Amino acid sequence: MVRRLLAKSSRSRQTSFGIGTESGKLSGSVPFFARSNPTRLLASLNQPFHSHQQFAIRVCRIGTTCEMKPRELPDVDSETPLSEIKIPDPRPELSPEDVSRRRKIAIRKRIKGYGTLLAILYVGIWYQPYEFDIIPRKLPNPNPRIDPDSKTLFSKGTKILIVTAHPDDSEFFIGGLLPQLKKSGAEMHQVICTDGDKGYYWIFTNADENRRVRREEATNAAAASNIQPPILLGYPDRFLHVKSDVIAGVTREIESFRPDYILAFDGDYPPRASHQDHRRSGDVAKIAAERTHIAKWLMLFSTNAPNYFVDISNNWEDQKKLLAIHKSQFYGKKLEGVENMVGYNAEKDGERGGFDMGEGFRCIKLR
Repeated sequence: MVRRLLAKSSRSRQTSFGIGTESGKLSGSVPFFARSNPTRLLASLNQPFHSHQQFAIRVCRIGTTCEMKPRELPDVDSETPLSEIKIPDPRPELSPEDVSRRRKIAIRKRIKGYGTLLAILYVGIWYQPYEFDIIPRKLPNPNPRIDPDSKTLFSKGTKILIVTAHPDDSEFFIGGLLPQLKKSGAEMHQVICTDGDKGYYWIFTNADENRRVRREEATNAAAASNIQPPILLGYPDRFLHVKSDVIAGVTREIESFRPDYILAFDGDYPPRASHQDHRRSGDVAKIAAERTHIAKWLMLFSTNAPNYFVDISNNWEDQKKLLAIHKSQFYGKKLEGVENMVGYNAEKDGERGGFDMGEGFRCIKLR
């Protein structure tokens, strides 16, 4: 008769087997992964054996996977015809009630798992700051080129109000125009709608420290462009909405400063994927500008529908210096990546405007 031995090796993560018979011994090993799926192994119970060695491996797999005791395995020897060898199904017979109960448990587990996955996905989508237009917005047609009285724009004493969402937006999106306005002697003020408390949107971030550092960086960057110390409205980063109090804050600054030009994000024709705070701050600036009837021109940047381009080919190095002021956001490889991104966009706008590098605006005449 057969003497059986099943042993597991934790070091090799294999199952060793030996089947001793009167005419010899069948032995070998089965990899750990081969016995990790009982359902798949049990499904092969009725498959025919082609050798006693194959039978030995099958015994080993079924026995170790389903924890069958040696006495539950069939007694065979090397002379037993292969057609007569059968391995009993170790799975217990279940009543209809047990089958129904197990099915319900499995369904509940699936619902719980999928529900948890959907909840995590929803929170991730809710927390991340970007909006994506699945269907691209239809661009204005026609969209002829407009000159927003550029001679006045670059004249000494021209009043320009810049409305942005975050402390580093001016240097990122119009950092090539700022040195030109500084050189021309324009009088510039800046309104920043949020306090920049999120930074790169890590969950465990020090919001108070972010506010302090980014306010300081914004002040230093503004001074480098001869802009008055920026006014931060203080709304939470990523949660900017077009609400009456936000519009009132921007309106108040327009009425106080009485600018000739207002520069802001384009909330109507933004890039297909863009920060939602950028879109909302642009919407707020446009509403406030149209209500006050003070500024002559509204110049919207970060737009897919530009009708005016500024040549910044000679100001690229100046813009890189302005970007570097925001050390908490742009440093090391990140600074290099941001420079490449801004440079790529400038080359694309420059190509459309007929320059080496440029910045595009959608200009709207207000009065």
